[in-house]
Amino acid sequence: MDQTVRAVQTKAHGIHEPSIGEGQNVLDHTTRKWKTLFLPPKLSRSLFSFVIEHVEGELPQQPLIDEAAVNRLDHVVLKTSDANGFVTIFRDVLDIRLALDKTMDGSKSRVLFFRLNKTTIEVIEQNNNGSGDKLWGLAWAVKSISATRDRLLTDGVEVTSIKRDLKENTLVATVKSHTHKVPTLIIEHTA
Repeated sequence: MDQTVRAVQTKAHGIHEPSIGEGQNVLDHTTRKWKTLFLPPKLSRSLFSFVIEHVEGELPQQPLIDEAAVNRLDHVVLKTSDANGFVTIFRDVLDIRLALDKTMDGSKSRVLFFRLNKTTIEVIEQNNNGSGDKLWGLAWAVKSISATRDRLLTDGVEVTSIKRDLKENTLVATVKSHTHKVPTLIIEHTA
């Protein structure tokens, strides 16, 4: 965290010292401590963002006991009218790996994929999108998309049929209700 703070402070103004946090597990009374650096709106492009470092204790790893459960956040999708601004902040300031920078043939869209651990931050630039930056969608990884879809349908959630995604070895379904108007996918990686 200290290295991140120093790096960000040399490239941006308005960076404060990290906040210290502490929590206690109610089951076994173990304590975790962490540092949180809240990014100022100018640096985060007005998207609420923070950096967190766990400094003591561990998050308990829960075994995936239900193949119909969400496993993890696969990717988050942001829309922008300024992809270069995201490259400057995510790659150059925050040192997040830019895995793909591609202009889509036949359209006026540019797509950036930043990789952070097992999560992808996908940024879609559309020049006709003058509304600034915004969260546009979430994709949740699941072990069994058919089991997850069946569970959601049973719970009264509208979900499209399962289809092959553009990315090889992936199946997707779109969650159509209960998302607070945030486009939401469930995704299974088959390989």
